[in-house]
Amino acid sequence: MRPGDSGGRGSAGKLGAPTFGITDSDSTPIARLCDNHLVAAVVSPSFLNSYVAPIGLINAIHVACAHFDPKRSLSLLKPTDKEYRAGLRWYREPKDSGANGG
Repeated sequence: MRPGDSGGRGSAGKLGAPTFGITDSDSTPIARLCDNHLVAAVVSPSFLNSYVAPIGLINAIHVACAHFDPKRSLSLLKPTDKEYRAGLRWYREPKDSGANGG
């Protein structure tokens, strides 16, 4: 976020929309400007930050939202599931054309 940037909170707030943020500290602009927020730290004792906590939090929110209307959620996920199963998203070994691979 740039100084003076409300990250969209200003527009949403003016329209009366509740705002929610995920951040790594209670003292960030997102935490201060949003109506509600959750904290998922990314700090680590090593020199690399770990994003396991925020990704896990996002996954938990997805699951919670899906439980509000499971039938609708499943119907919306069917096209994605079909794409995952039939699409070229995942690498597949070529079918073996000979007994010894050649």
